[in-house]
Amino acid sequence: MRFNGELVEGAWTGTRALHYGDGVFRTGLVLDGRLVQRERQLERLAHDASRLDLEIDPRLGDEVDAQCRDAGQGVLRIVLSRTDSGRGYRPGGSQCDRLLRVSPLPDHATAAWHEGIACAWSPVLLAVQPRLAGIKHLNRLEQVLASRDWPPDCQEVLMCDAEGRVTSASRSNAFFVIDGILVTPDLSFAGVAGMMRDHLIALARQAGIGCEIGLISPDEVRHASEAFVCNSLIGIWPLRSVGSVAFECPGPVTRRMTELLRHPWSGNT
Repeated sequence: MRFNGELVEGAWTGTRALHYGDGVFRTGLVLDGRLVQRERQLERLAHDASRLDLEIDPRLGDEVDAQCRDAGQGVLRIVLSRTDSGRGYRPGGSQCDRLLRVSPLPDHATAAWHEGIACAWSPVLLAVQPRLAGIKHLNRLEQVLASRDWPPDCQEVLMCDAEGRVTSASRSNAFFVIDGILVTPDLSFAGVAGMMRDHLIALARQAGIGCEIGLISPDEVRHASEAFVCNSLIGIWPLRSVGSVAFECPGPVTRRMTELLRHPWSGNT
């Protein structure tokens, strides 16, 4: 095989992650040499892997701990790729290769946590595919397309699926307060059900905050009183606006959820 004109050999050249996107991944926050919410991250990874019939090597947990210990802090990405089984779409087994990498923490300003961010509507629609909906598989071209054309004054874009249902933001899950109830989109048709989304749903219900999973239209977003996005790296970012619609920022429900979460990182500057 040639790579950039040079003859190369190695297991990576035939990986099904490269050729077919046949795998799953997780992204997590590393602080003080540890993966934040380690068990939840690995449980969600195992859930997603099972959806693609991937077997996780029992050594993965120890490898995660060693990688985080060596790095100290940053953003851990765990990639599971089905082991090369020859040419063709049909997979030849359930074993998978493991790739772990820690990147530096992004240069997010603390104002995003305290003052919120502006969000736009993305013209990119997510394909409806219930067999893949919810899992963090390696095919992320829709998010790549959505991310390349952000308005300069926005830090996120909100995405709908091909049927017009609000699904998520490009790199985070979304929550809205509609008629006093905290609502997050149903991801049965498209999108990624992030670990932080599941955690916040559980926290809200434990605290007696009304929280529902439902189908949300863009019109309902326009009638929301407050909103926020979340993922395992940032925790919660309140939304100042989506397009021309402004929200109370941060609103009382968002502030309460932030208090309940107690996320350990809030930017560098």
